[in-house]
Amino acid sequence: MPGAERIREATLRCVREEECADACWLRNPIELVEVLEPQLGAMSRRDTDELVRLSTANAARFAAADGGR
Repeated sequence: MPGAERIREATLRCVREEECADACWLRNPIELVEVLEPQLGAMSRRDTDELVRLSTANAARFAAADGGR
């Protein structure tokens, strides 16, 4: 995929800087990073840990007491 490294960098920047508005905002960046991995290799451990930490924190914002929304 042309520009794969720039796409991954932009995806990580958005996760870091933009407000998570819904569940698609959680799922789509993770799936995009996963799709790029065969071409680019794995992300650094630091970036992976940060993506997991931010995604987990964002997911907690949408969790309801009964497990639904």
